[in-house]
Amino acid sequence: MQKALARKVLVLVCVSGLLLSNAEKSIGVTLPKLTGPSTVNRSTWVRFYGTGFPLDARVSVFLVPVEFIGGNCCGISVLGKWKANDLGRVVIAFRWPRGYHRCSGGRDCNLYAWDSGERVQMQVSAAKPGTTGVSMTKLVRVL
Repeated sequence: MQKALARKVLVLVCVSGLLLSNAEKSIGVTLPKLTGPSTVNRSTWVRFYGTGFPLDARVSVFLVPVEFIGGNCCGISVLGKWKANDLGRVVIAFRWPRGYHRCSGGRDCNLYAWDSGERVQMQVSAAKPGTTGVSMTKLVRVL
């Protein structure tokens, strides 16, 4: 009797996993995704494409050198007014900044140029009042 119950539970778990793995397709939900170049040049225009954002959500971008991820000393906010359309898509176009801010407590901040070959985490967040926001990251290398 226990073997029969265990078999039923195993079948139920397998079917549930299969349904969950296909949930995106079956209920029409698009998971957030960000595509664009994997390498960039300083002070040149770049374009990234986002899908799966909340409809009409405002989008913000923050760049952090990979070596400083997890800290709060370094990075730069990219100024721009991006908004996801009624399909949850957004085109994020901006001139890649020459450098980033590195702060050593308080307001003692200096602008540092990106090093050639430096890896940068692009953090993209989208929020709309009254909804749950989303955020995603993309690694980019500065040439």
